[in-house]
Amino acid sequence: MTNPQPPDPAKSAEPARPTDPFESWKWYQRFKIDSDSWREAALADIAELRARAAYWSQQPTTPPNVSTQPLINEIEQTLNNAEEAARYPAVLSGTAAERAREQIDAARLLLFQAAPETELPGLGREALALARQHLGVSDPRRSQLEELLDPKGPNDLLPAQKDIAISAMRAALAAAGTEQYQARSFRLVLRATFWLLVAVAVALVVFGALRPRVLQLCFHKDEAATHPIFICAGSEHVPNGYDIFIVELIGVAAAALTASFVLRRLDGTATAYSIPFALALVKLPSGAISAFIGVIFLGAGIIPGIGEIVTREEVYAWAAIFGAGQQVVTRLIDIKGREVLGNIRGADRTRGDQSPDS
Repeated sequence: MTNPQPPDPAKSAEPARPTDPFESWKWYQRFKIDSDSWREAALADIAELRARAAYWSQQPTTPPNVSTQPLINEIEQTLNNAEEAARYPAVLSGTAAERAREQIDAARLLLFQAAPETELPGLGREALALARQHLGVSDPRRSQLEELLDPKGPNDLLPAQKDIAISAMRAALAAAGTEQYQARSFRLVLRATFWLLVAVAVALVVFGALRPRVLQLCFHKDEAATHPIFICAGSEHVPNGYDIFIVELIGVAAAALTASFVLRRLDGTATAYSIPFALALVKLPSGAISAFIGVIFLGAGIIPGIGEIVTREEVYAWAAIFGAGQQVVTRLIDIKGREVLGNIRGADRTRGDQSPDS
């Protein structure tokens, strides 16, 4: 009788669960956020906070009989939540990015509470920098922290003053989160506007291709003739299916040219949301629709001071003018974009009571 062989631990062991819940989804690979700047920033912050927590857990505490291990465990759980949120694609609403950032801020505050006394001076200056960056000069938490860390006097944060610095940091992180939320919301509005305008422009092209005589972009070359001669965007005599496409294409090219001049006046952004790029994208379908509507008005004869259109090149020129004229409409969006960008405060900016545009 043979003895039964003991089970192989390698075969009987339960397979490790994937850390990424979408790892086996093929469609997710297209939306993998490894290349997204918000995820890279979040993972970098998580790694930094983990390293701090691991190092500080080995340091002596003050008083010596107080253990910070419960706080360290809570920090680790919070960072795990942040890392889990960062693994979800923020393709539509971006709530994963917001949740990851909130968890990172919570871990940062917990880490401040668990910090040893030797780290308090540096953390105090970090909290003061955040307070000056995101809180107004009249904010009592910022004012109180500035008094404690006055450079003219003793500027080291004491253990008894830790709660004051934590309160100021919490308020500053909340204000920073509001700035990021406003930027993300505005970017989502720009994205929705872009796709709506693209849908309208494509619908006009498709309808013009199917029914070229309904939406005619043609002009009478000689109205006194027995048989009127037409000048159309795509042909000399009769409307055809690609008249609207040609006009919209010229409008897009003109809008792209004006967008380059507008972006030249916009500063960079301290957020992961590419608001200047989104502003430029909105101008492209706007130029296509603006060129189409402008040529329609031109053919209707309701624009005063316009002579007779006798060549296709004149139609193209007016389409370019109307396409570039989309800037009149999208200028309001540009102003709002500059306002949103101005409210986002990078590390080199401090906040006063006045808005950045005043």
